[in-house]
Amino acid sequence: MVSLSCEDNIPLRPDLMISLLQTVTVGLIVLDIDGNVIFANKQFEDLLGYSADDIIGLSHMRAVSILVGKTSYDEIKENLQKTFHGEKIAKKRKFTHKNGQIVPLEVQSYPFFDKDNKIAGSLLILRDLHGDLMAEITNLVNSTLSLKEVLDNTVKAVVENLGLESTAVFLLNEEKKELDLICCNAFKTEEDLAKVKWKVGEGPPGKIVQTRAPVYVRNLRTCLDLPEFVRQFHGDKSSVGFPLICKDELLGVIAFDADTVRDFSDKEMLSFKNIASQVALAIYNARLFSKLEYLSNTDGLTGLFNHRRFQELLKEHVSHAQKDQCSFGILMLDVDYFKSFNDRFGHLLGDQLLQELAEVIIKNVRSCDIVARYGGEEFAVILPNCTKEVAVTIAQRIRMAVEESNFCSNTKAAGKITVSIGAAMYPDEKNKRELLLKADKALYLAKELGRNRIEVYAG
Repeated sequence: MVSLSCEDNIPLRPDLMISLLQTVTVGLIVLDIDGNVIFANKQFEDLLGYSADDIIGLSHMRAVSILVGKTSYDEIKENLQKTFHGEKIAKKRKFTHKNGQIVPLEVQSYPFFDKDNKIAGSLLILRDLHGDLMAEITNLVNSTLSLKEVLDNTVKAVVENLGLESTAVFLLNEEKKELDLICCNAFKTEEDLAKVKWKVGEGPPGKIVQTRAPVYVRNLRTCLDLPEFVRQFHGDKSSVGFPLICKDELLGVIAFDADTVRDFSDKEMLSFKNIASQVALAIYNARLFSKLEYLSNTDGLTGLFNHRRFQELLKEHVSHAQKDQCSFGILMLDVDYFKSFNDRFGHLLGDQLLQELAEVIIKNVRSCDIVARYGGEEFAVILPNCTKEVAVTIAQRIRMAVEESNFCSNTKAAGKITVSIGAAMYPDEKNKRELLLKADKALYLAKELGRNRIEVYAG
């Protein structure tokens, strides 16, 4: 098989031309020195739908107007003239298929020579870029970018390379049984995206979820399954949506919108299906990573941050406080007489007590505060942008809420418990180690002084 690239530097003579053109696996057009089309091969027809009879005899300008459409002819004419002066040109362009679809192609232009070694015309090699698009999307899916970046960049690549008006990605919210639009190049802001939601079973996206099969809409403007504002927003154009499925899990929907009312070719539909598979894989991997990350950072019993993640977050807060010259506090909490509770009622009820205690703590801190299970019956709280007075107020609120709560109310262990709390402040303590050490000392002082109380370390 013969293949050509821009690095080939071979004069193409007429006596080699026929055999060469019969062996290559890319689309070919040959222009004479006047710019008229004198040859087009079968692969050209496969790419763009036009037969050799449709194209042979046309002038360069006429062929460009048919095959390329909305573009400036001047630049293309200039490149042809450069070829006639011996240059080799390579450009990526969007061609228009005979059925109206956009086909991304790379065009390589070579001069060819007659028997006297004079330039006799130009050979145009057309290479399909769908494979390049899929490679780009595969690289995006396997990149370290966030899911939002992957989807945004994928949508951009699809729209630019396939000549679509827009592409949209919806994620399925299993709990609410609805689809949320999270990515679409037709919308300018996150607020616009948030307005678009579909109930499962409603409209084309909802039906795709129900059937787990593609849905084609001939004209979005006249589709009665769509709300009026959606019909007016899109106007007269065709659309097809595919389910996003990975490992038999339905994750959402991706929609591909043309810029006119038309059918989609088998080749386009195959591309859409392959893109949907890659996007589904990206979503699946992102969710799996998020779940693993959550599990690695979370205490399995209480759902709070675990000891390791607390240590990381405290280090980050020390660094930010040093940079911004602000104060913050930490609290260390311990359940009073927890060993006696466990000995009396057993570890299962002890675990239930800790779960309920975690909920009480969460309800009595600020939304910006960070609560963690430090270990055993001990909890820790980071209080960002906090004065000593505010830290004591929050600690007191937690202590009183615990004292007033009735834990394990439906069990034999039903009753009251108390907690002791120690506090330390940055910048009174200059680093993570000192903060933990002093908060811990304050906690043990609170226990020594009778429990169910708060102590702030004071040098």
